[in-house]
Amino acid sequence: MNTSLLEITYFALPLVIMGFFLKYIFKLDVTILLPSAIMFLLFTVLTVCSPLTPKKFESQLFTLFCILEVVALVVGIVLLAKTQIVWKHFFISLSFQLFYWILLFYYGGIRFTHKFGA
Repeated sequence: MNTSLLEITYFALPLVIMGFFLKYIFKLDVTILLPSAIMFLLFTVLTVCSPLTPKKFESQLFTLFCILEVVALVVGIVLLAKTQIVWKHFFISLSFQLFYWILLFYYGGIRFTHKFGA
């Protein structure tokens, strides 16, 4: 397995830190991190499965990865809408989550398409 536990921990740690910041410093409900948690789970599954994908279809794999991540993001936001959250709090949390989503897209896409390390 090319994806080590340490690599996945690099992306779990910011999510945990965001949760602590939102819960204990901003006093917000951590449910607003649901889209990030869903994207992280999908990122983990896809990077663990990336050695099983063919290396010669990089652009198709990247497109597939992006589509799956966007669908996960939309599903996370739809599920979040059903939990009776305060949308003002969600928009406050976006300052934390947007950077995290960009990292997941960038690193996950590169990792899934075998650009390095695989």
